Amino acid sequence: MRDVTVLVPVINEEKALPGLLKTLESYPPHKVIFCDGGSTDRSCELIKEKGYKIIEKTVKHKSLWKTICLAKNHIDTEFVWIHPVTVEAPEVLAKLQSYFQEGKDYGWFHKIYLEKNWPLSIQAFLLNKLRSKWKGNFLWTNAPIIQTDLFRALTNLKKMRETEGVLEDVILSDYLKKHYDGQFMKIKIHVNPRRYLTQGVLNRICKNIKALYLYRYKRESPHNLRELLASP
Repeated sequence: MRDVTVLVPVINEEKALPGLLKTLESYPPHKVIFCDGGSTDRSCELIKEKGYKIIEKTVKHKSLWKTICLAKNHIDTEFVWIHPVTVEAPEVLAKLQSYFQEGKDYGWFHKIYLEKNWPLSIQAFLLNKLRSKWKGNFLWTNAPIIQTDLFRALTNLKKMRETEGVLEDVILSDYLKKHYDGQFMKIKIHVNPRRYLTQGVLNRICKNIKALYLYRYKRESPHNLRELLASP
């Protein structure tokens, strides 16, 4: 089995962490690193209680990218799995060896939501079909496993500094599709849709579509996009 660092970015995830910490116990032995981007709740305390390594620094705009970047000089394994707190995927590490024998740079997964909600189910079904057919089309939030050299390249993207905190998954995914050869793994990851449920599922889906349209075609400013995504 190739060495993989499980890298978990965290910003105020006190409610989600107990489930993730329990899931981590079922993974084969691997290095686990948490990066905290400035939590004000008990996130860091919960992580430290379990004895995991944690890197802490407050980042602007609650940027997932800047939080991930905190681990740049702390990875010494061949691969990095960027593992959102909301993901449950206990079978992934056990099945990776057969996939990476193909020599691909990275991989991503089928995304299934834990809550039964018909708009989310339809969205996940359509996106999974799209990603499996056109393998270059995926999103960063699908918990990619990538080579460590690629991970370090992603932490140095200048474009991210201009748009931090806004559509970061899209920008990072665009970079991967352009520069590296990946694969769609037929393994399901289960995702907690709490942000959709908090904001309203259809509202959140429509807001994401609008933000992507404004970014792709209207070249909207990061400031305006940030306000759109943050609005109720």
